[in-house]
Amino acid sequence: MNDNDSITDRMLSLEEYINDLSEHSPLEIEQYKNNKLLSRFIERTLHLAIESFLDIGNHIISKNRLGEVNYNSDVVRLLAKNDIVKKNKQKYIQMVQFRNVLVHDYSDIDPEIIIDIVNNRLSDLKNLFRWYKEHLNI
Repeated sequence: MNDNDSITDRMLSLEEYINDLSEHSPLEIEQYKNNKLLSRFIERTLHLAIESFLDIGNHIISKNRLGEVNYNSDVVRLLAKNDIVKKNKQKYIQMVQFRNVLVHDYSDIDPEIIIDIVNNRLSDLKNLFRWYKEHLNI
C-alpha cells in the first residue's frame, strides 16, 4: 500500500466515524448514561475520529514539510498556520486535548461534554474533513 492509499483509507475512516456519530444525534443524556454499549461506542468512535484527524494532519505536515510536531496540538497549530485549518483553531486544540481524556481516562468523562459534541460540534469534524479533502484534492 502506498502513501496515497493509506491517506485515502484514513479519510474514508474519518468520514465513516463522523457518519456513525451523526446517526446518534440528537443524543439524550439519559440515553448516554443508561446504555453502556452506546456510551462506549460513542466514546471510542469519537476517539478514532480524532486519531484519524491527527494522522491525516501529520501526513499533510510531513509531506509538505510544514514544521515539526512535538505535541498533538502542534498538528492543529501547523495546519492553521498554513491555512488548512481555516478557522476556530482553539476548538481543534480542545478536541485534541479531549482525545487525551478519552484515551488515558484521566478522569471520569463528563457526559455533558459528550452530548455537546454529538449534538452540536460534529460540524467541526465535518469542516475539518472538507478542508482535508480540499487540500488533498480528493
